[in-house]
Amino acid sequence: MEWQLQDAKNQFSKVVQKARQEGPQMVTVRGERTAVVLSARDYDALRAGRPTLVDDLLGGPAWDDEFADAVGGARRLQAATSPSDVSGRHHIVSEARCGTPQASPGCAPSIRSPST
Repeated sequence: MEWQLQDAKNQFSKVVQKARQEGPQMVTVRGERTAVVLSARDYDALRAGRPTLVDDLLGGPAWDDEFADAVGGARRLQAATSPSDVSGRHHIVSEARCGTPQASPGCAPSIRSPST
């Protein structure tokens, strides 16, 4: 059955009752379908077997060993690197710090390596 929004608001218990007994109830605004009221049983049947976001994320492609090692190595490098420990490693000078009192003398946003 189709209900105009104002009627659905005024008779919500009846809309829910009909959804339980007769099936989905359509709600319209200015003649356009905008919502559907479902019984809990219909909703559960609709959701049954559908994966959740967690299922989708955990079910993604497997990482091969080389990629997993690269990601793990990058995390270890990031954790071990502090502002006073950058020798021998590439680093990025943050554009946000250039021009502030905390910036290094001659700061210019760029990618630097120890050889430059």
